[in-house]
Amino acid sequence: MFDLGAVQADAHSLYQGLFCFRGRDCNCSCKGLFLPWGDLHECYDVFVAVNKHDIVSWTGIMTSCSEEEPAEAVFMFCQLRREGFEPDRHTFSIVVKACAGFATEKHSMALHSLVLKSGYGTDTVLCNALIHAYARCGNIKLAICIFNEMKLRDQVSWNSIIKAYAAHGKGKEALGVFQHMDFPPDSATFVGILTACSHCGYVNEGRRIFKEMSEVYGIAPQRDHFACMVDILGRAGKLLEAKELIDQMPIEADHVVWRRYWGMQEAWGEYYWGKGCSKVGGIGAREICWLCNDVKHLLRYKKLW
Repeated sequence: MFDLGAVQADAHSLYQGLFCFRGRDCNCSCKGLFLPWGDLHECYDVFVAVNKHDIVSWTGIMTSCSEEEPAEAVFMFCQLRREGFEPDRHTFSIVVKACAGFATEKHSMALHSLVLKSGYGTDTVLCNALIHAYARCGNIKLAICIFNEMKLRDQVSWNSIIKAYAAHGKGKEALGVFQHMDFPPDSATFVGILTACSHCGYVNEGRRIFKEMSEVYGIAPQRDHFACMVDILGRAGKLLEAKELIDQMPIEADHVVWRRYWGMQEAWGEYYWGKGCSKVGGIGAREICWLCNDVKHLLRYKKLW
């Protein structure tokens, strides 16, 4: 039986045994081991134990906390600049990503200014990150501005602006971008465009795009695409159609799909008991309440409540 804890403990002991090297490569390698499983404290302990850092080690520790502790990542970015290090495009991309977790665009705008001053204003990866950050922080206008001014766009650029429009309820604009993409859509593109259809109540467009996804573009729908379709149908009150879609899924529906379905049942006050509900893992108190409502409705229908 694979024991992740034992492997990490052995790796950390090995690192301590090699501690006399205190080198950047050893430091970054250990961070690479701890990071995938989210052991932020272990990662930070490794970082502070090293006497000498460079931009690679700083970027590594920022990466480790950019999602869980975005404020800490921004603080570390400021600290590395105070110590005289010049951030590169990878460092900037990590800290911009961290800024996407803040409520306002203030930090993103400050970093955007630094990106321009550092000569990375046309970097595609950084522009993509800024589109995402501005959209997450509520400033869709700046996200659009960056996209329009990009000299070189990649697949991520198109997906990012579609998701930005979707998040802000601009379904018409998202569909317009989708129709003018320079790249063939991928799986992430369809998640974004179906989300836009869901937020704007575009049921027929959603059905059409979901169908074209496999028939025209040859992309098999995954659970997140089915979850989007369930959301589209549920918001329109088409709960039976949503339930039929879940029953016809070629892969087992996960808690995200069921959560969308149960949430719409709660919103419309209609409950349809479905096979497979009891097998779903990863649900919380709200989902249990929704499932209980399903049971109560079934019992009332059978005149047992």
